[in-house]
Order: sequence, then C-alpha cells, then structure tokens
Amino acid sequence: MNTVVKIQPKDVGDIAFQEASFDIWDKKYRLTAKDGSPIDNSMDDTYKRVARALADVEAEECREQWYESFLWALRHGAIPAGRVTSNAGALEHKPATSTINCTVSGTIRDSMDDILNKVHEAGLTLKAGCVAPGTWVRTERGLVTADQAVAERHREILCYDRDEHRFEMQPILRHLTVHVPREENVRITSNRASITTSCKHPVLVYRRGEFRYVRADEVGLTDSLVHHNFLWTGDADRSREAWFAGAHLGDGSAHEKKFSYEPTRSAWAQRAGAAGRRLVFKIRAAEREVVERYAEFFKVMAGSQAKVTAATTSHGTAVWDYAVSSFEASRAAALIDGQTGEKSATLRVPQWIASEPERHFLPFIAGLIDTDGTVSTDFGSATISMQSTRFAAELQSILALFGVHASITVRKSREHVLSGSLVRDSGGAMLKICDSQFLAATAQFMVDGRKRDRIVQHASVSGQYDEFQMLPSLRNALEHESVSLSHTDKQQLGFYHGYPQRDRVSRVWLDRWVARFPSLKGLIDLTRRLRPVSRIERAVPMSETFLDFTVEKHNNYLAGNNGLVVIHNCGIGYEFSTLRPRGAYVSGAGAYTSGPLSFMDIYDKMCFTVSSAGGRRGAQMGTFDIGHPDVLEFIRAKRENGRLRQFNLSLLVSDDFMKAVKREGDWQLAFPLGRQEFEAERPNLDDTSKYVWREWPHTEGYVANEEGLVACKIYKTLPARRVWDDHVLDVRFRRTGIHPHRSRQ
Repeated sequence: MNTVVKIQPKDVGDIAFQEASFDIWDKKYRLTAKDGSPIDNSMDDTYKRVARALADVEAEECREQWYESFLWALRHGAIPAGRVTSNAGALEHKPATSTINCTVSGTIRDSMDDILNKVHEAGLTLKAGCVAPGTWVRTERGLVTADQAVAERHREILCYDRDEHRFEMQPILRHLTVHVPREENVRITSNRASITTSCKHPVLVYRRGEFRYVRADEVGLTDSLVHHNFLWTGDADRSREAWFAGAHLGDGSAHEKKFSYEPTRSAWAQRAGAAGRRLVFKIRAAEREVVERYAEFFKVMAGSQAKVTAATTSHGTAVWDYAVSSFEASRAAALIDGQTGEKSATLRVPQWIASEPERHFLPFIAGLIDTDGTVSTDFGSATISMQSTRFAAELQSILALFGVHASITVRKSREHVLSGSLVRDSGGAMLKICDSQFLAATAQFMVDGRKRDRIVQHASVSGQYDEFQMLPSLRNALEHESVSLSHTDKQQLGFYHGYPQRDRVSRVWLDRWVARFPSLKGLIDLTRRLRPVSRIERAVPMSETFLDFTVEKHNNYLAGNNGLVVIHNCGIGYEFSTLRPRGAYVSGAGAYTSGPLSFMDIYDKMCFTVSSAGGRRGAQMGTFDIGHPDVLEFIRAKRENGRLRQFNLSLLVSDDFMKAVKREGDWQLAFPLGRQEFEAERPNLDDTSKYVWREWPHTEGYVANEEGLVACKIYKTLPARRVWDDHVLDVRFRRTGIHPHRSRQ
C-alpha cells in the first residue's frame, strides 16, 4: 500500500521523519566507530559527511560550492544509493569499503536497429558463459575446475564482497553450461593469471580511481584486475604428511614387493591378499636430517622400526639410506596418489595438496627443496630439478596462486664423465624460486639446516618486479604521513624519487610503507590485490562450451588459471533517455514513435523470459535523464504494479537541474535535434525559447557545437521546483526506490 504525501514547495524540511526512518538510518547508514559509538550524531551529520565526500573529488577551488550544493540537495530530499550514504566519507573508520554500484551500462543509439541489437546484447549478457573449461574456481571442495564444480553441483564458491573488500564463500544458486562461439571469447592476463570468458561478460577492473565492472572486450592494458592470493601458511596438523609427499616425489622411490607362498602357507597368502599390496619405500640423500625426517614419518604413521644407515655411492659420495616395507607403511601410497614404480617423467602434485594449496603446498614444496633442491649463496634463491617439465609447470601454476613468480629452464639431455664413469642426464626442467620472503615462509617446514640457513642468510630484496596499481587514497595518505618524516626516512621510503606519486608501484615499496606506517595496512593490502593487465587475446582456440554460476549476495566469484581474479555473473544496464520522446516523428518510418518507455517494456519482458528459461535472475539497470521530455512518464511507470519489475531504475539528476530548483527557475524538457531535421528546416538555434545546448553521450547524427554540446529542441518548460516537489520527491515518499544521481559527469 502506498502512502501519498502531497508536498508543497519549501515544505520538505518541515515533514517529520517517521520512527522507521530513524531506525533504518541508525542500523544501516549511521557511521559508527569500531566500538559502536556513534560518529554521525544526527541524520544531518550523515548528510554533511556524504556531501563532503562527494565534493572532495571535485577541483579544490570549487569544492565548497559543490559541498553546499550537495548538502542542500540531501536536506531537500535527494536520496543517494545506499552504498554512498553508508560509506562516503567513512574511509578513516571503514578503510576497505566501496561506494560503487555495478552494472555493465551501455548507450542505446536512437534507431530501431540499435534498440533491437541492444535487446539481443542484453539477453546474451544475461546468459553469457562466464569461464572457459579448465578454469580454476575455489569451492567447498577446494581448488577445482569450473567443469567439475558444475558437473558435481558444488554448493559454495569463493567470491568477493566489494563493499568490505573481503573474500568469502557464498552459496551457488545455479550452475550453468552455455555456448560461446570462438570468435566471441577473450583471454585477459594479469600478473600471469589469466581468465578466458565471453567478450560480453563483465570483469571487475580498477580504472581511473574506481572499481567498476566492464565488458571483457572493453578491458584495456591500462586497467588492473582484482586478484586473490593464498596466504603463505600451512596446516600444522598435516604438515608432516605434506612434507613427506614432497620429499618422496623428490628423492624417494616405491615399488611393490612380490611374494610367492608355498602351498602349505595358503593362510598367509589369504591374509596378504586381504591386506593389499605391500610396497617398499626407499630414500637416499646426502643430508642425514632429511632421511631421518622421512624415517620419522613412517615411525609415526606405521610404527616402523627401520633405521637410517650410512652408505656410499659408486662415485664415493657419502649418503644416507632408509628403506621400509610393510602393509601398514604401504598406506603412504595414498599421500602420493599412488605414484609408485617408474615415476620420474610423469610426476604430478597429489590431488589432496593441489585442491587445498593454502593448507598443504608450503610443506610440500619444502619437502621438494629438502630433497631435490639447491639454494644459491648469491641471492638465496631455490632451484628444484626434475625430469618432468609438466610437473614443473604445475608447480609454477600453484606458486602463482600465492602471488609468487617461478621461472622454468628446460635442460637438454646430455652426458659427461665423473670419476671415470659415464653419467647420462636424460634432461628435464629446473624450477627457480627467487622470492626470499616466500622461501623464508617455506623454510619453516624444511629440515635441511644448511639450505634453510642459506635462504635466511643470503636473502635478497623481494618483489622488485612485482607491480601493483597505486590507489589514490593510499597516495593521499602517504602524502599526509610524509609531513612528519625526516630527510633520511623520505629517502628510504622513496618519497624523493616520487614512488608514492606513480600509477604503478612495486612490492618493495609496499613492504617498506606498511612496516613504517602500520595504520595504512588496510589500504596497502587492498593495493596488493590490484595487478595491471598485461595481455589481451581474442578468439582463443578452445572448446565453445563455457561454464558459469549464479552466486548469492555478491553476484561474482573468483576464477582463473595461474591465479584467481574477480569476475561478475552479471548485471547490465542502459540509459533509455537517448531514445526520442513519445510522439516524435520518425521520417524513415513515416510514423510517430511510441517513446522510450515502450521499449523499456521490451527489455523488461526479455529479462523475465531469459530468467524463466534457465538464465540468471533479472539484473538490469535502467537510467533516465531529468531533462528528457518523457521523464514524468518514466517516474510514473515505477508506480505501476507489475511494470518494469526486472529493472533497478535510477533518475539521472544534473547539476543544472538542481540549480534551477534552488533558484525556483524554469526547467526545459528537451531532446537533440537530428542533423537531417536541422538541414531541412534550418531553425535558429540561438532562440533560447525553442532550443538549448546540453551534454549528450554521443554527437553522431546530431548538431554539435565546438564545446561538444548538442542542440536540443525544447518540448516543454516546467517550473523546476514543481518537477522536484510534485514528482521526484513524491516518488521518494511513496517508497518506490528511485534514486536521483548526478548525470554524465
């Protein structure tokens, strides 16, 4: 039921807020400190906070003018979007919040062809396949491919809360498999992480100081993607098992021990058959503590009493050996996914480790370095040698999930003479990790004391080539902190070289800044997630069956290869005030148009039909300019039961309109004059009673001046205050949810 309140001019401030209004403000929009104490003591304090935040993005010389304008509008009934009311001006108390709402918005040209093309585009976007087969996602079952998550109907997926800038698991509402033609796919690479998606599908980017969703085919090399990196930690409860898996795949071996039983010992044969295979596990290494840790694992796991013994290789090198064989010890094969026998050229990371790398990968890689790795005394880098290049590539991909770059060098087969004997090397790969900070975290799980000490003693500066997108808010905060810094501090923190002013910054400086300014950790952590786009490929050869998910609450999820980035699942929007008003003559058709609202009805039905046919729930934004001749019809349409229900509708309120309201002047409802109409009639565009010059999304087909403004024909002139009070504010008090916004600025 709607409650209609008739508002007389200048009476808005006299209307008392309802108790429910104060309750909603207090619970959702009032700014409070971490301890819950109020910072906004009144609703007017909220207005002032929001107005100040909106004005602060303007040029310094006109900020106060904008502040007064915004504050006046708020006090007289303008309602910003909820995120703006809640988060604008709250950076000090909520450093990881956003004021950005998200849809992929497009401009509809004033032609039947483009109107219908955009209907088709919107339908495809609402149903577009999001990620290519083989793309990683993180579900409740761990790191899996999107194919697996769809086929097995996984329940939850890792997604991104854009308001709090927080990663969290959310329920999957729908699993989708759709067709994306090869010519419509696009692959975007950022810091070695890549995402392959439909060209129409939205991707979250950071562009020109704000987070926004843009179509994948509109992403550019100046954009940055939002990345998720796993923490450099390990699960202490299973670190021994993960280390064993790495150490065994590095230097261990396992093969089945065959037994033949005499006919008289048939009972033994039956017991052995029931117990399964009996394996022999062996390891040989030059470092005694490595072999002893391997032996300790079997002692704890299988109660083994086998001992570590000293030995010498055929070349005279002192080594340590260990071997164990029992049915109980054979259970360890499950930890290496049964990779026994000849395995050197076919190694792979065990599935239980690959599916939960944040829990198990660091102790696993520690076992590999302990056995098959070397640590440089020059830079503290670690190199792991292996026969399988595929295994090296898999390790490299998982390391990228931690934000760590590793290089691969392929070795050719060769042979040489050592101590009079011919030694053959069948070739393989060497994986090199240079990130000393990551290696220091890994060293906590290592047992080779000499390698561990080299990692610490010969550590180099990490992250020189790790590049991140600089946040303006971080730049401003650093500038504020620099006032109290000494000459030496400014030198060490890169201020004299202008690093805080650069658009891209390396991890070296982020590490130094967070150590020096702990209060900026929230902003620096957010900066660490923003990686510049480095490559864009189109029409990538691959399967045309793509996968997607509808995710509760945030409508996005993390996906990618060699890393995880945020991708939407997805909304779309259009500004409909670019279409000529009802009753305008269409010369090409020899008829009069039915106006933009009738076409909005088509989009509304399309969205509903797509949803009913198995696509996503309706997710469209429809915006409309306050200066369009049909604006009052747009406002009234929201009140009609059952109409435009697949839309989130917003009214675009310009600064010129608000000035007209404040001075109680007139407001012209106008639409651009077509070039053909101008050429045919040659009207006097200087006649301000008939024409007005305004900004427009494009000038093609219209009459534009040197400033880029478009000549618009005035259809009707109304008192601006009447439009504001009797229509815009009337909508507000009917609780229909239309929110004024600034337009095209």
